[in-house]
Amino acid sequence: MCPTNAELYSHLSAVYLAKAESDSYRRICQKMLSQFGHTSNYFEAQLTARTCLIVPGSGADPVTVSNLVDLAVRARAVDDIKPWWL
Repeated sequence: MCPTNAELYSHLSAVYLAKAESDSYRRICQKMLSQFGHTSNYFEAQLTARTCLIVPGSGADPVTVSNLVDLAVRARAVDDIKPWWL
C-alpha cells in the first residue's frame, strides 16, 4: 500500500470495519494521523478526519482530528466544495 495515499487508507479502514477487525481499523487511523495529521491538503484532511470519526473508539487524538476538520471546512468555504464533502 502507498503510505502517502489517504484514499487507500480510508478504503482499507472500511474493509476492516466490515470484517469487524477493530484493532486493524485503529491501526489505520493511527497511521493516517501520523502521515496526514499535519497536512495542509484539504482532501487528505477530510479523508483522515472522516476515517477516524466513522466509529467511536478509533483512538484518534480529538485535537488533531478537530484541526483536520477545521481545515477541510475552511477549504469548503473558499473553494465552494460540494456539501457532502464532510
